Amino acid sequence: AFAAGGAAYAVADPGDDRLLGTVGLSHAVPQRAQAEIGYWVAPWARGRGVATAATRALAQRAFATGTARLELVTHVENTASQRVALAAGFQPEGVRRSGGPVRGGGRRDLTVWVRLADDPPGPSPRPLPDLPDGRLTDGVVVLRPLGPDDADDMYRLHSAPEVVASMVPPERPTRDDVDRRCAGAQSQWLVGRSAAVVLRDAASDAFVGGCSLIHEAPASQAMIGYSLLPEWSAPSSADWPLPVRLDAALLDAVLAARSGDGRRAGRTVEQALDLAGPDGYRRPFTRAEPGLRDLLVAHLDSGTAHWPTVSDLVRAVEVPDERSPVGASSATLDEPLTERELTILRYLQSILSNVEIAAELSVSVNTVKTHVRNIYRKLDATRRRDAVRRARQLRLI
Repeated sequence: AFAAGGAAYAVADPGDDRLLGTVGLSHAVPQRAQAEIGYWVAPWARGRGVATAATRALAQRAFATGTARLELVTHVENTASQRVALAAGFQPEGVRRSGGPVRGGGRRDLTVWVRLADDPPGPSPRPLPDLPDGRLTDGVVVLRPLGPDDADDMYRLHSAPEVVASMVPPERPTRDDVDRRCAGAQSQWLVGRSAAVVLRDAASDAFVGGCSLIHEAPASQAMIGYSLLPEWSAPSSADWPLPVRLDAALLDAVLAARSGDGRRAGRTVEQALDLAGPDGYRRPFTRAEPGLRDLLVAHLDSGTAHWPTVSDLVRAVEVPDERSPVGASSATLDEPLTERELTILRYLQSILSNVEIAAELSVSVNTVKTHVRNIYRKLDATRRRDAVRRARQLRLI
């Protein structure tokens, strides 16, 4: 090993000098100041951190003597060695497809972990940490990391026509595809690309389905997807009672707005209004859900096919006791708005022109213009937008 530019050392117990394993450098490329580090740990010494300690020590020595880059190469399935790499400060760099031979013929993929001389000391950070105690449960289902032993269940899941239909593209995977995914799932977790879990019934331990969190670096965001066996799937949301569907839709809209996705929030509100319209359901819209009134106001500004309904809902949304009820602030106006002016004020929130408002109310355009001028004067506004903003401040609309 030394003659080829590498190194080989025995790892011994400092107390009794018993052999614990070996560690060394190989595949040295002097002109690039790089080498590959590897180790072996005796069965009686495993689980004691020997590999991590030896790898750290030899890496420090190599960097001190001029090496700039060290590689640690493992089989995709060898998550124990990948944990050693992380603990020793190595970072994942990629996969060498068919990079290693297999006894008896064939080849397998290898994962490459790299540490540079100027990398910070200590373990490499993990964007996707392990589950506490290796599992999560809410008492109904249990989530645990996907592994090779789950291949039979996952193949059954992804062979179900209902599950295949939701795939992109909708093609049934081969058994080899499923085997490879299960074998490499924990490696994907360690490198921070995805966290795949199996779902099992907490009471019977029966297989229920699978779920994955796909991490997008460096954006620090992720997507979640799941699949359930048909016999464990819940009824379609289309079968839920209408009030429940409306509650779910409005909660989804509020959460979307809070996350900054205003477009999805608007689409969801409009869908909820479509659902509620035929039966006249209004109660889900008028509850004191934090943020719901602001969402409805924003929906008026962006345009809606249900703007008369939304305008009424904005006035009807419940507010906490410490806030003034709708209309209570109108007393601050020197001259209160008349009922007809309040009606036209609600229309001013929409994108309708004066001509269209007149047609809606079956009055002349001049009548609408007269009311609009009075509204502007009473609200001390010069433009439609200013009048609407002032009216909302006074909770007139």
